[in-house]
Amino acid sequence: MKFLHILPCLVLLSFISCTKESKPSEGEKEYEKPELISDSSNESDNAEAQVEAAFFNPQLDFNISDISRPHDYPSSLDDISICEGWELSENEITEIIRGAEEISGVLWDFSFDHLPCNHRAILIQGQKQYNLSLNGGSWMSISSPDSSIRMGVFDKKFEPYFLSEPAREEDH
Repeated sequence: MKFLHILPCLVLLSFISCTKESKPSEGEKEYEKPELISDSSNESDNAEAQVEAAFFNPQLDFNISDISRPHDYPSSLDDISICEGWELSENEITEIIRGAEEISGVLWDFSFDHLPCNHRAILIQGQKQYNLSLNGGSWMSISSPDSSIRMGVFDKKFEPYFLSEPAREEDH
C-alpha cells in the first residue's frame, strides 16, 4: 500500500520509454527499409509489365490479327444487305479503337443500334490476346476469358466508318 502512490509514475515512465524512438546502441546497425529495384533504362519492359497487369488499354500499342466479317450479330433487323460493302481496314479499326470510350450497359442498350453487321478480330497486347467484336452501330466489345468491356464511338470524325451513329445528348 505504501508504494501505491508511485504506481502512476511507473506507468507513465514505462509509457514514455516505450513510445520514445530508440536509437541503436553503438555497434548495432539501424534497420533501413530496402529500396525497390527499378531499371528505368528499359522503358519498354516497364510498359509491358503494366500491360500484363491490366486489361486491354487502347492507348498502348497493340496488334490486330484474324479480321473477319461474319455479319451475324443477333439483331431485330432481318435484312443483312445493309452490311454489304461495310469493310474496315486494319488501320481504320486501330484508329476507331483508340477513339472509343468505355460505356455502361444501359448506355449501350439505349444509345446504339444493334446491327447484324460485325467485324471480328484478335487484339494482341503484350502477351495477352483479346477478342474484338466491332458492330456497324458504332460500338464494340473487347473480351478475354475472364473480362469484357463495351466501348462506344461518339466522335463525329468516325461517322463515315459506321452504318449508324449513337444517339447523343445534343440530339435530344
